[in-house]
Amino acid sequence: MKLKINDNYTITSDTHCYILNKILFNKKTNEEYLQPISFYKSLDDLTLGLINREIRTHDLECVNEI
Repeated sequence: MKLKINDNYTITSDTHCYILNKILFNKKTNEEYLQPISFYKSLDDLTLGLINREIRTHDLECVNEI
């Protein structure tokens, strides 16, 4: 499975877990590549992890910005 969430994150999976990946670009070749950030046993856990990550890394003024 490969599911693009937005311009920053993509979800991939293997037979054991779901993987939250950061989308990055190689400056020399301008090609996209994925950097695994964290691994989860369920999509529910991944969703909560992503929400928590966004809250911790951004200065949000309201819940709708998440």
